[in-house]
Amino acid sequence: MAWRLAEQGNDDLIGDIQRMKDVKLIVTLGPATRTLDDLKRLKDRGVSFVRLNMSHSSLEDLAECLEKARAIDLPFVIDTEGSQVRTGFLRRKTIALEEQDTVRIYADRIIGDGKQFCLTPGYVTGLLQEGDLLHIDFDTAILRVCDLSTLNKGYVLAKAVSGGAVGQNKAVIIDQVFDRKITMPVLTEKDHKAIALGRQAGVRHVAVSFVRSAACLDEVRRVTVGTMEIISKIECLDALKNLDEILAGTDFVLIDRGT
Repeated sequence: MAWRLAEQGNDDLIGDIQRMKDVKLIVTLGPATRTLDDLKRLKDRGVSFVRLNMSHSSLEDLAECLEKARAIDLPFVIDTEGSQVRTGFLRRKTIALEEQDTVRIYADRIIGDGKQFCLTPGYVTGLLQEGDLLHIDFDTAILRVCDLSTLNKGYVLAKAVSGGAVGQNKAVIIDQVFDRKITMPVLTEKDHKAIALGRQAGVRHVAVSFVRSAACLDEVRRVTVGTMEIISKIECLDALKNLDEILAGTDFVLIDRGT
């Protein structure tokens, strides 16, 4: 069974995919597809499931969409934030970094600007080492950690080796200078609450972001009490290294664009 992801209900793409054999179509709800009429139209077009990207949506958004989908019997997939690092909030939508610019990266939640920003979850900042590369938003900008001596002040220093526009709440990939483990839970506190809302609404599928091993799947099954089939999103190197055990323990696989 193939799983395909269509962003925000593009009618042409939906039509193309629905003509394929044995394809299940997951559509991401966004600002243009949030009303009850929008969901009815998606259902009429044969969409298999809808989801919200929980990295960019609130629990209130989720509850609202779950209620609408349930009202018209349109299957829903709970999407998790997962074990990922992201940039924090910014004073402006984006900040521009030039090559060789130095910025402060804070552990505490601050409102960032062109000279400083934070990472979430905050404890990750304390796990960085000099030489680590931070790839922001699919290499929109790349920073190298250059000074840890300020960590007692709550931040480390990093220098841009490739400039670009850094946005808020953007994914950050840590390329470690030394081979070591940065362990993060597969589910965030927000994910636990989202799964609870999904269980109350009778949702039968959960798409797990940044699956890293079979142990991640065990934890998700524990939290869902085995009531949801798992769609493992393959989007990091650990997932590729442990692909065989993930395939053995998951119900479905979704290959993410960032893999």
